[in-house]
Amino acid sequence: MTEFSISAKEQEKIAQIMSEFKQLIPLPIRSFIKHPRELEYVGQGFFKMVFKYADKAIKYYRFGPISDQEEEKLTTLSRLESFEKIYMRGERWVATEFIPGKNLKTKDIRLQKTAVAKLAEDMKACLCLGWMPNDLHFGNFLLEPSGRIRCIDVDLFKNIRCYSRQKQERYRQSALERIQGLQKKMLRLVENA
Repeated sequence: MTEFSISAKEQEKIAQIMSEFKQLIPLPIRSFIKHPRELEYVGQGFFKMVFKYADKAIKYYRFGPISDQEEEKLTTLSRLESFEKIYMRGERWVATEFIPGKNLKTKDIRLQKTAVAKLAEDMKACLCLGWMPNDLHFGNFLLEPSGRIRCIDVDLFKNIRCYSRQKQERYRQSALERIQGLQKKMLRLVENA
C-alpha cells in the first residue's frame, strides 16, 4: 500500500482513533451514538460503517477482520482510476481516500458520456486483474464534482483466478453482461441524451 501513502503522524492518529472506536463496537449498531469526535459518520451498508476523518474515509468492517484476499482486492483495484485509493488497514478497518460527490441514486443526476465509458473500461479491467464485478447498482457509485464516476463498494467483487479457465470464462461473460447493463442505465442519465 505504499503507492498511496500518508504521513506517519496521520497513520498514528487514524490507528489511535480506530482503536478507541473498536472498544465501542459491541453496542448495537443502530443505537451507536458515541464515536470519536474527529470522525464524522457518513453512512453504512450491510458490511461496513463509513466515517470521514480529514480527507480520508475510514471503513469499519462490521462482521470481523479483513482477510488478506480482501486487502489484495482493495489494493489491486485502487490502481484503477474509477476506484478509491487505499492508504492503510487495521484488523477491521481500512483508510481510503474520501470521495466527495453525489450518490448516483440521487435525483436529477447528469452524467458525461466519457465518464460512463471510463467506468465501463475500468470495470472490464477488473476482469483482467482476476476480479469479477458484482453488486453493480447506482448506490455503489458516486459522481464527483469533476464529473468522474467512482465505485465505492467492491465487497461483493469475486476472485475468479482460482477457477478453471472454462468457469472463469463463464464468469467473465456474465460480468460483461452486467457491466453492459450498468452502462446502458448510466447512458440514460447522460446530458443531452
